[in-house]
Amino acid sequence: MQKKKKIKQLIFVILGVSSLVVLAYYVSTLIGSDKKSDTELISFAVEDTLSINKLIITDKDENKIKVIRNGNKWTQMDGSEIKQEMVNNILYLIKNIEFKGYLPDASLKRFDEMMKTQHIKLEIFTKKDGWVKTWYIGPTSKDRGQIMLLDSKKDGRSTRPVIMHDKTEQGGRILDVMFTVNKKEWGETEIFSLQLNEIESVELHFLNNQNRNFKVINLKNDPYVEYKGTKLKTDLKMIYKYLQLFKKVHFNEPNYVLNKSQSDSLKKTQPFAQLNLIEKSGKSTKLKMYKMPIKQNANQINESMEVLEMNMDKFWCELNNGELVKCQFFSFNKILNGHVYFPEMNVEEVIENNY
Repeated sequence: MQKKKKIKQLIFVILGVSSLVVLAYYVSTLIGSDKKSDTELISFAVEDTLSINKLIITDKDENKIKVIRNGNKWTQMDGSEIKQEMVNNILYLIKNIEFKGYLPDASLKRFDEMMKTQHIKLEIFTKKDGWVKTWYIGPTSKDRGQIMLLDSKKDGRSTRPVIMHDKTEQGGRILDVMFTVNKKEWGETEIFSLQLNEIESVELHFLNNQNRNFKVINLKNDPYVEYKGTKLKTDLKMIYKYLQLFKKVHFNEPNYVLNKSQSDSLKKTQPFAQLNLIEKSGKSTKLKMYKMPIKQNANQINESMEVLEMNMDKFWCELNNGELVKCQFFSFNKILNGHVYFPEMNVEEVIENNY
């Protein structure tokens, strides 16, 4: 009897130890699962942003913008130029995104449903691994963080939205505003980015004031200004100073207000000025500049196709490709007012923006 009792005790001990082993394994599995949820599934950041070579942004209506890295420059998939700062801002965020907190259980279900229908999606690709991560970007939380969800190649998709933020921003920057799919907002605003030695010539024509016409010819050893068919005796330093204006020339914003019919009508009016720039590479750029009516929908064009009341701050500019963009006189007056650099021109005092 004593022997049987010891055997029973041994069996209980073995069963107890086995249960503890199973329980320990179960707990360790849960801890491992929780650890994964707390680390891998909130690891939105990509430290090496130089390895990223493609980004795809998709809004809730399935509109997309796709950009790729071409050497040191980013473009759209079709090669179209884009604002580099748009990509740089996103890459900066990809590197500095950080976990801020969990959503309260009471609101988790509501935001989980919202994320399924109202999210913005950012897909991140690297040259080595292809697709690596997708961010699902939801609304801004009350504490100024961004509600987000992660899907990654390494760890799969999280089932729980979390609150993320830019760790370098103390004020809680709203993140979703930078993920626009509006191609006009992505479009490059640069018109000229030329060094002095890249320019062959610059010519300005003013249709209502011929005295303001001039041409700068950038000969290697003898640059000069041509005015009314003659070479001006002008200061060489002023010629170089003028040509250096084309190092950074941007338009203000794309055309958001005129439809195709209105744009075509505007192009039939007489431009107040035309700029022709030829580069030493042979590339030619022509800009036609049109007065902008104070009120876009007002009938302010007379029988001679002239704008009667013009905006004194901005004007329309037709680029080489026919696109109309808005430009600021503040930025362009220094290019248009050649007589400021070359006072030898026979130009009476010009009232600001009076074209």
